[in-house]
Parts: sequence; structure tokens; C-alpha cells
Amino acid sequence: MTPVEPTTGRVTVDAGLTADLSARLDAAASRLQTLTTELAEVLADLDRAVGVGESAHAFRRGFGPAGVELLDALGALAARVTDRRRGVTAGADALADADATGAATIDRADG
Repeated sequence: MTPVEPTTGRVTVDAGLTADLSARLDAAASRLQTLTTELAEVLADLDRAVGVGESAHAFRRGFGPAGVELLDALGALAARVTDRRRGVTAGADALADADATGAATIDRADG
């Protein structure tokens, strides 16, 4: 939760914590994308290893859709983490901008 300054009632943002959180979310999204790429390679290797013939085709029909579904889910998860990182950054920037604008308005009114 974003702390509220008790004396002024203004919302504050910890820039260091926000930057750290953004970097951690970015790293998590990158690891998920790497995992997605590695899984796609493993599935391709598995497909080549299965070979040909009716039993190989039956295996592909049963296993193939599950592999594609897993790849799609991992890709979607990586995209969601990236979206959350953007949201954290945009939200912190918006709060900082609003705080600076509000402080400037108050300062002008006092002067």
C-alpha cells in the first residue's frame, strides 16, 4: 500500500522501492519468456524423437495440444507480468507528477 503522509494527507511513493519492484517484475517476465523458449525447443526435440508411424501420430494428437496450451499459458503469463510492471511504473510516475503539481499549486497559493 502506498503510504499517506500523516501531517499533510499527501500520498508518497518510495522511488527506490518502486524501481526495485519494476526491475524484479522485468526479470520475472524475462525468465518466463526464457522458459517459454526453452519449452518450445524441448517440445520440438520431443516431436523429432517420437519418430513416425501410427503410434507417433497418436502421441502427437494427444500430447501436441497440451504442449501448445502450456506454451500459450506461459506466454500469456509473461505478458501479464510485463503489463503489471508497466502499471507499477506508470502509477508511481502519475503519483509523483500529481504530487509535484499539487505542491507547486500550494506553493504558488502561499506566495
